[in-house]
Amino acid sequence: MLSVKNCFIRGSVVRYVQLPGEEVDTQLLQDAARKEAVVSTR
Repeated sequence: MLSVKNCFIRGSVVRYVQLPGEEVDTQLLQDAARKEAVVSTR
């Protein structure tokens, strides 16, 4: 989170975050989102 430049937070919801593309592990992010989706559908 140290590379976050712009962020607007309302309550506990992050509305906008801009990260450099080369700093983000997209494969890990996609896998985590899939796992969360499976857990939330139970």
